[in-house]
Amino acid sequence: MAWQMLPGGQEAADGVGAALVGKCLEYLLQRDRNPLVNAGARNRVGDFMPVDHASSRSVAALRSGEIADLYSELRTRWDQIDAAADPTQSPDPAVRIVFPGSERSN
Repeated sequence: MAWQMLPGGQEAADGVGAALVGKCLEYLLQRDRNPLVNAGARNRVGDFMPVDHASSRSVAALRSGEIADLYSELRTRWDQIDAAADPTQSPDPAVRIVFPGSERSN
């Protein structure tokens, strides 16, 4: 998702900085979607423990509220793509679908 092309993208970049916008969006997606790859971390003895993204005190977590409108726009488009019969046919210029290891990408 090219967040810079979404309504509010430039304002978010001007407000918190482009690099931090990306980190904030990543944090919010991890918090809301809890992807398996980010759902756990090893503790000191090597066991996996669940990660509670909502309790994060990272800069991205603390500043993510400043890009709430941009995140809402991103989630709306993400959900539209997720529900589409053929997401590769998205007319939205902010969206690019990639299938790793495949010729099929948009």
